[in-house]
Amino acid sequence: LQTFPAFDKKEGLDKSDFTDLVNILICQLNLFYLHRLTSPGSIDFFKNHFQKVFTQKDNVDKECANLLDSFNSDTNITYTEIEFNEKKLNVKILVQSFRLIQEELEFFLNGFNDSSKSEKLTIKFTPPVIRQWALLQNALTFPGSNVLIIGKEGTGRYSLTRFIAHMNGYQFIKLDQLSDIYFYDINERCSYLMNFLSKPLKDCIFNPKPIIIYLKYSKYSDMDIEFLSHLFEFGDPTVFFTPSQLEELYNNYGTKNGIPQNERLSMFNQICEILRVNIHIVFSVNRCPNDDAFSSFTKIEFFSHSSDFVRQTANEIFSNPRLERLRRKLPDSLPDAMFEI
Repeated sequence: LQTFPAFDKKEGLDKSDFTDLVNILICQLNLFYLHRLTSPGSIDFFKNHFQKVFTQKDNVDKECANLLDSFNSDTNITYTEIEFNEKKLNVKILVQSFRLIQEELEFFLNGFNDSSKSEKLTIKFTPPVIRQWALLQNALTFPGSNVLIIGKEGTGRYSLTRFIAHMNGYQFIKLDQLSDIYFYDINERCSYLMNFLSKPLKDCIFNPKPIIIYLKYSKYSDMDIEFLSHLFEFGDPTVFFTPSQLEELYNNYGTKNGIPQNERLSMFNQICEILRVNIHIVFSVNRCPNDDAFSSFTKIEFFSHSSDFVRQTANEIFSNPRLERLRRKLPDSLPDAMFEI
């Protein structure tokens, strides 16, 4: 609740501001839960739980009740839209029909596939996928956010991240996954990261524009995490430039912004602030790591065959008598098999 008014230097204590902040918080909670719910039963369970949490003495505030009803609609989706310009953060709560938002997303997807010669994306925007998009879109458009996407192979982690970068006009950088070749040569990997990221970082410093840096997590990723932590913790680009490149960077930045060269600390702080707001690092992992390095990351779980509601739904589907013959031919792990199908 304290994050949002901080951008506008407001306390957020008056009734109007506080109501907006609470609505945004509820919307965020809704997205974190609802984006993984697909069956009517699981949605009803969530709705009842939500109503209970926000009910006092069996009386629900009218505005809150309307908000909850819109959240649990089968035809509409409620999500936040974030705009960030010149250090001013605007957050709006939008309610749109799945049909309209589906048409808009398909329009952007077609635009990407028509303009991209080397890469094509295939995304089917069903209601669960649209909720997934809304959650990831919200996380990546928040200034300075970093995201840990948790999910199995083929759940759309890369595709949706790449799509959101295109949709918002962000630069997208995919880092090659660390292999056995690099694992025993730290200098080689550091040189690769420096050469690959120094120019985009420099361009962002002089012409601020959001950048998404995407990296798939592997057992060798600790080195990359440590190297990239300079960015996602402090916005510090120093390790990505040679001494001569840093000297040129400060000279050009001071000249452009009218800052004397003896005020390097002031320039350094401004540069860090620019990068801290505009750089979004996305780690894609199969399971959530027990690592303090990701404590500041927004954690988003993509669809997984291990989730209870998918197992329950799969069992319900396969309990249909018409599928008895098929069930006998499949292994005991029917939910897993259902998910793969």
